[in-house]
Parts: sequence; C-alpha cells; structure tokens
Amino acid sequence: MSKKEIFLDIGNTSIDILEVESNSINKYSKLYKEEKKEVLTYLDKLDYEQVFISSVNKKSEIFITKYFRKKKKNFTLLTRELMKEYVLKNKYNIQNIGILGSDLLCDLVACSEKENYIIFDLGTVSKVMAIDKNKKFLGGLIIPGMTSFSKSINHSTDLKLDEKIMDDLPLLNYETNKCVSSGSVNGLAIMLISIVEKIKEEYNLKDAKVVLTGGNSQFIINALKKYHYESFVFSPKLVLIGLGIIFDRKFVGGENETKKD
Repeated sequence: MSKKEIFLDIGNTSIDILEVESNSINKYSKLYKEEKKEVLTYLDKLDYEQVFISSVNKKSEIFITKYFRKKKKNFTLLTRELMKEYVLKNKYNIQNIGILGSDLLCDLVACSEKENYIIFDLGTVSKVMAIDKNKKFLGGLIIPGMTSFSKSINHSTDLKLDEKIMDDLPLLNYETNKCVSSGSVNGLAIMLISIVEKIKEEYNLKDAKVVLTGGNSQFIINALKKYHYESFVFSPKLVLIGLGIIFDRKFVGGENETKKD
C-alpha cells in the first residue's frame, strides 16, 4: 500500500511543499507566508498520512501546526532536540548546533556524500556554508538578501525603489532601479565567485562541490554563467531533500538537482 507524505520548509518569505508517495516525488510547490488563506486552502486539497516540517518562521509555523492539529493530522517538527540527536547519531561535527537553523542543517545533510561542499542558500538572506567530507561543518557567512538592497536604500533615503528583482541586466545601467538590481544580482554573483575561491584556498577545499539553492537562487544562475562560472549544481529542493534524509527518507523521481556544466 502506497504511503503519502508531505514535507514542509517554512521560511521567512515562502513555504516550500514536497508531496511524496512511497518515497517518490509527486509535486513540488512554493507558497508565500503572507497568503495565509491560500496556504491553508492548498493544504486542504492534499491527501497525506504524515507531515514533516522544518521551520525558521515561528509565526507561520504556529498557524500551520495549529491547522494540522485541528485536522488531526500526524506531523513531526524538526526541533532543536531532534537536530542534536541526528547530528550525534550520524557523527557530524557541528559546533553551533545549538543555534543553527533547521533549514541549514537540512542543507548540510543533503550534501553529506563524503565530499567537500560549499553551499549557497539564497533566500530572504544569503547564506554561505562549507562542510568537509568528514562531516565537519566549517562555518558560514551571511550576506543581505537580494531584496534587502532596495529595501535598505528605501529605508535610508528619499528614493522609492521598486523592490522587484530584475535579472539579465548589464553590469552598468542608467536607471536607478536597474542599477540597484544589477548590484543585487551581478554584484552578488561576482561576490559569490570570489567567496568560493577564498573558501577553497583558506580551508583546503580545492575539490569542493558548489551547490546553489534558495528562493532567490534562480536570479543568480545567468549572472554566474555570464561571468564564466558554471561549476555548480542547482538544487532548489535541497532543504526538503535534507529534511527527508533526517527522517529516514530518500526521495526518488522528480528533478532533485540540475548540474550546470
């Protein structure tokens, strides 16, 4: 008998949903936390027996778990205790597990294949992390997210910029909105390329695989290619794949990752 499950990644901006049947991916969807009614309507339409959740957004987590309780649905939240238990059991060396976001642990777990990895998780904020082939988390750095560029300028000046991200722009532009978008996309792409090289050099990770994920990662892909950097894997469902592994699921089917050669 087939077993239907859903996996949720509740982020600061969006809610990613993976519908799975007997470990096979049926559908991947992205909803937005501001659209509470639409999220609950979407969940109402799903047929499932079990739910697994990673969350870094307490407000959205509360209304979603409240919904599951009301519907008497079985759900498991990736708590700090479960994170520590998984890390200990699977021999990870993560010094900051007491404060590491559950989504970032899922990223690290999804990339643990006895190889060195550098991970770019480009969501509401842009996170860069590295983990070596011995499952040692080397740490990370945080850069403002793409939408933060225009928001910061709007907050600090009299300008009223469009916060929509425009990609495929030339490096230099004339209109203010396009200049800011170029800074947030082209500027970030150039920065990430330099960060990769510095991490590889300073942490002896010459052969590290680079993985790109997160809701804003789609805007960076063309920019990276434009600057002749294509040695990365694009994996939009990375957190959900890691969440599945933590709860002893290994998904098959669906487009888990796309290699950029």
